[in-house]
Amino acid sequence: MNFVHTNLETLYIAYFGRPADKPGLVYWEQEAETHASIPRLATNFAEAAMAQSAEYQALVPDQSPEQRITAFYQNLFGHAPDAAGLAYWTGALARGDVQGANLGSAIAYGASGADAATLHAKVTAALTFTNSLPADIIWYSGDNINAKLRTALAKVTADHPDLPTADLGLPPHAGHEADLQQLYVTYLDRPADPGGLAFWSKALDAGAYTLSGVAAEFAHSAEHVKNIAGLDAAHLVSAAYQDLFHRAPDADGFSYWVHAVESGQLAQDHVAGAMAEGARGDDALLLHNKVLAAIDYTGGLVTPAEVESATTGPALAYAKSYLDMVTVSEPYPSSNQAVGLVGVHPHPALQPG
Repeated sequence: MNFVHTNLETLYIAYFGRPADKPGLVYWEQEAETHASIPRLATNFAEAAMAQSAEYQALVPDQSPEQRITAFYQNLFGHAPDAAGLAYWTGALARGDVQGANLGSAIAYGASGADAATLHAKVTAALTFTNSLPADIIWYSGDNINAKLRTALAKVTADHPDLPTADLGLPPHAGHEADLQQLYVTYLDRPADPGGLAFWSKALDAGAYTLSGVAAEFAHSAEHVKNIAGLDAAHLVSAAYQDLFHRAPDADGFSYWVHAVESGQLAQDHVAGAMAEGARGDDALLLHNKVLAAIDYTGGLVTPAEVESATTGPALAYAKSYLDMVTVSEPYPSSNQAVGLVGVHPHPALQPG
């Protein structure tokens, strides 16, 4: 068992109540190579969570010692602290015996008896889950998915050590989702609708299409053709830059792509795909983040009404606007950003509270 991975899963459970996501795990494992000390790694993790993580701050909005201790107990052991435990840890903080950034790891590594058994079961379940994710669904993360993971991990105890995977909503098409969502983002400028995602995933699983074949279908689709209808080369390239990268084209890029279209080297309906494939630097990162947001968005469409309306009217306009809010530094628009984009709020995770 990877010692660093085990400690990182413990920290993810303490601070977020869920297994590690693979991008986060990769990042902190790389940090561990720089900071060989596990205590130093734990401190860095805690400081990043408390200062920078919107997820943690939403879970523990009250940063009082009592609230933080209670959150750690719930995440790690599945119950609130008893009076003696609460007094012990608040006293340790007040005396300076434990620093604030080390509180979560101190509570975790100080566990004994039934609490230690519960934590062991949760860490084992988290390790098993994270290790089981295929490489092609490395981006299984986001607000909706994280909430499902917290709910599932909360059910793990020493007596019931298996993570209830039926609660996680891992769709049968998960192995193709990142690739397919990129096609939806690139050619249709929206997240996938659940029906379309399932259809194309089944086609790939059955061998009826290759991914390049699916990309050609998206390029020739009525929805994409309608979106670019009537645009000359210059306007087409400018629109593609704005849709894909949220910016106007630079002079060199503009000239290159316009020439490719006007010379007949590149068909108009393949411009977006070629530009996405050639993206570099911040453009590539933004496109990547839009794929993450699309995965999270589609995962939140669960009721029949949400699924049915995903490609029409206000719901479609909302989905497009949702992707427009994605930035290089932030793949998941917040609910505060999302409120008021259009006249309705069809996405359940983004309803104003």
